[in-house]
Amino acid sequence: MISKLLNVFLNYANFTKRTAFAFPKKNAAHRNLPLAIAAKFIFGIASASLVCGLFSAATAQRRTVRPRPKPAARSQSSAGEKTFDEAAALFGENTKDSLEAALIKFDEARQLYAQSGDKKGEADSLTMLGRTYSNLGYAEDTVKNFVAAVALYRSVGDKPGEASALSNLGGLTRDLSRYDEAVKFYQAALPLMREIKDKNGEAKALNGLGETYLGLKRLDEALASFNQALALYKTLDAKKEVIRTNLNIGSIYSTSEATRPNALPLYNQQLAAARQLGNPTLEGAALQSLAYFYDQSGEKQKAIELVKNALTVYRKNSKDPLSQAQIAFSFDTLGYLYYRMGERENALTNLEAALDIAKREDYPFTLQYVLGTLGEVYLSAGNGAKAVEFFNQGLSLAGQTGTKRAAAYNLIGLGNAALFGNKTADALRFYNQALPLSNDFALQSRALAGIVRADAVLNDSNGALQALRQAQNLTVNDGNFESVFEIVNAVAVGRSQFDSPQNAVQVFAEAVSTARKSGYKIGEARALLSLGLAYEKANNPQKALESFNQALPIWRKIGNALAETTILVEIGNSNLVLNQYQPALETFNQVLTFAQNSNDQSLRALALNNIGFVYWKTGDNNRAIDNYNQALPLYENLNDRQGQRRALVNLALVYETTGDKKKAKEYRKKAERFK
Repeated sequence: MISKLLNVFLNYANFTKRTAFAFPKKNAAHRNLPLAIAAKFIFGIASASLVCGLFSAATAQRRTVRPRPKPAARSQSSAGEKTFDEAAALFGENTKDSLEAALIKFDEARQLYAQSGDKKGEADSLTMLGRTYSNLGYAEDTVKNFVAAVALYRSVGDKPGEASALSNLGGLTRDLSRYDEAVKFYQAALPLMREIKDKNGEAKALNGLGETYLGLKRLDEALASFNQALALYKTLDAKKEVIRTNLNIGSIYSTSEATRPNALPLYNQQLAAARQLGNPTLEGAALQSLAYFYDQSGEKQKAIELVKNALTVYRKNSKDPLSQAQIAFSFDTLGYLYYRMGERENALTNLEAALDIAKREDYPFTLQYVLGTLGEVYLSAGNGAKAVEFFNQGLSLAGQTGTKRAAAYNLIGLGNAALFGNKTADALRFYNQALPLSNDFALQSRALAGIVRADAVLNDSNGALQALRQAQNLTVNDGNFESVFEIVNAVAVGRSQFDSPQNAVQVFAEAVSTARKSGYKIGEARALLSLGLAYEKANNPQKALESFNQALPIWRKIGNALAETTILVEIGNSNLVLNQYQPALETFNQVLTFAQNSNDQSLRALALNNIGFVYWKTGDNNRAIDNYNQALPLYENLNDRQGQRRALVNLALVYETTGDKKKAKEYRKKAERFK
C-alpha cells in the first residue's frame, strides 16, 4: 500500500482556489476597470470588482468603482505651482522611472507649499503623492498620504477635496481587505458628498461601500448600498455606471442557490445594454459575469465559451489602453477554469499567456494570482518543487502589493505543497498564517480544510475537531459549491481518521456529489479516491473498486502520474480481495511499467511482489517465485525490512504449496530476522 501520508495528500489535498483578484494596477486608469476585468471570478470563488481591481471572494465579482481624486487645484504659490506642474507631467508619462521621479517632485512641491503656508496646495501634493505611490504598487504609502491629505483639506474647509480623499481611502483600504476601516472612510465621505451635492461622487462611494460590505459578508447592506447607487446613477443618466452597478447586484444574487435565478436575466440585460452603448469594456464585463454564473451552475464549458467571447471583444478593442490588462485577465480566467476542470495542458497554455502579459506590462496585482494558480496546476500534477517556486513568487509579490488575499492564497498553496512533501509541521504553519489574512469564505474554508488534513496526519483529533468546528461555523455561501466541497471533504477526512469508516463513506459520497454539481473535476477526483479508501476501510472492496475506477481517468487527464499509480495499486488490491486475479494482474503490470519507466525502485518492488502473489493464487508457482526473487533484492537495496520480510514469507508460502518444505523452512527462518 502507498504510505498513509501519501494517501492523505492525494485524497484530501486542498488544491486551493484564489479568492480575490487584484486587477493590474499600472496606472490610474487601471483602477477604473469595468466589471469583468475587474471581475475575476476566481471561478468558483468568485469575486467582485467592477472597476478597480480587487475581487472579493464569496461574491461573484467584486466590481470596484474607486473614486479618483479630482484634478488638484493648485494654489498660486509660484515655486510650489511650478514644481507641482513638473511633477504632474512626469506622472502623466506613467513609466516606472517617471513615476519615481514624480514622487520626488510632488514631495518638493509639498514642502514648498508648506513653507508658504498654502495648506490646500500641500494637500493637493499629498493627494498626488498617494496616487503616484498607488500606481507604483506601494499600498501603505498610498494610504498614509491620503490620510494626511484628508487632515489638511479638513483644516482649510475644502469639503470636495476631503470627500474625494476619504472615498479614495475607502477604496484603498477595502482593496487591502481592511474592511472595517474602509466602511468608516466611506461613511465619512458620504455626508460630505451629499452636502456638496456631488451625486456622482456619492454614487461611487455607495458602490464602494457595497463592495466593502460584500467583503464583510453583510449582503443585505451591500445590496442596499448598490440599490442607492443605482438610483443615483439613473437620475444622472449615467448609463455605463448603471450597467456596472447592476452587474454588482447580480453578483449578490449569485452567492446563493435561492437567488441565483435572478442573476441570469439581470446579466443578460446588462450585456444587451453594453452592446447598445457600443462599449466593449462593459460588454466584456457582462460576458465575464455570465461566465461566472455558468461556472457556479456547473456548466464550465459554457463559461469557457463566454470568457473566450470576452477575449475576442477585448482584442478588437486593442486601441483602448486597458486592452492588454483585459486580455491578461481573460487568459488568467481561462487557465483557472481549465485547471479546475482537470485539463492541465489547456490550463498551462492560458496561464502562461497571462503570465507573459502581466510581466511585460508590469501588472503585479494580476501576476500574484497567476503565479499562485500555476503553483496549483503543478502541484495537482505532482510537481511539488515547481509548485513551491511559483507559490513563493506569488507570496513575495503579495507582500509588495500589500494584498492580504493574494498572500493567503499563496500561503495555502505552500501548505498543500508542504503536506505533499511530508512536512506536516510546515503545512500547519502555512495554513495558520493564511487563516487570519482574509475573512473570505473560500479562503477560510481551504485553510481550515488544510489544518484538518494536517492534524489527521499527526493523529491530533483535538486540533482537527477545533478546525472542523470553525469551518462549519463559517458564514456559508451556499452558491459557492467548491468552497462547500472543501468543508464537506474536511468533515469526511476527520471522520475517516477519527470516526467509523461507514460515517466517512457517507460524507465522502456527499463531497463527490457537491464537486460534480459545480463541475469541479479536481475536487471530484480527490473525493473519489478518498471514497474508495474509505470503502476499503469499511470492508467493501466492490464499492472501493467502483470509486477507484471512476477516479482513474480524471487523474490521468490531470496528468498526476503519482495519483494515477496510487489508484492503480488500489484497483489491483481491490481486485485481489475480490479474487479477480486477471484484472489484478493486468493492473499490477501497468504499475510495473510505470515504475520501470520512472526508475521508482520501491514501486517496482511492490508491483513485482503483488504480481508474484497473483501467480501464486492462480497456481503458476514458477512465475510467482521468479517475481518474488526479483522483488527481494530491490527491498534489500532500499533497506526496506518489512518488504524483505514480506517477500521471504511469500517465497516460503509458494514453496510450501509445491511441497518443498526444506526451502519453505529456509525462507521462513530468513524472514524471522525482520520481525
